[in-house]
Amino acid sequence: MAEAPATGQIPNVLATLLADFAGRPWVLEPAGTASREWAMQLCRGAGFEPDVRFETADLMAHIRLIRSGNAVGLLPDLVWAGEEPSVRLAPLPGDPQREVFSSARLPSASRPAVVAVRDALARAAAASFPAGLGATGTLDGGRPRG
Repeated sequence: MAEAPATGQIPNVLATLLADFAGRPWVLEPAGTASREWAMQLCRGAGFEPDVRFETADLMAHIRLIRSGNAVGLLPDLVWAGEEPSVRLAPLPGDPQREVFSSARLPSASRPAVVAVRDALARAAAASFPAGLGATGTLDGGRPRG
């Protein structure tokens, strides 16, 4: 959960009650995207339909709208990629996480381009998260294991 730093309405508790933000304007991804559907279900599960006033796939626009106090929203940790957040953050109940993976057909998995992309993704993920904060994976390019 994210809101503008100046509003200070996120309570200092381990898990924010999402319903506390039911009456606020929201920014979400476009309808039909997996992240939008997930956010809608999360809000509905908390007992409300979010007032979506801003809709964009651009997460930097989400950050600007939230930071300016025009909206609240849900941001993945990955948007900070090692930087200090510029908005107030609070964990969601249940500490939801997602898994990002790549796949390739077995005959293609060992191709240099596929291996290079997978290695680059694994290194970027490992560099983006301090140890123990959820970035897992291998640096083996996803090569088939014996």
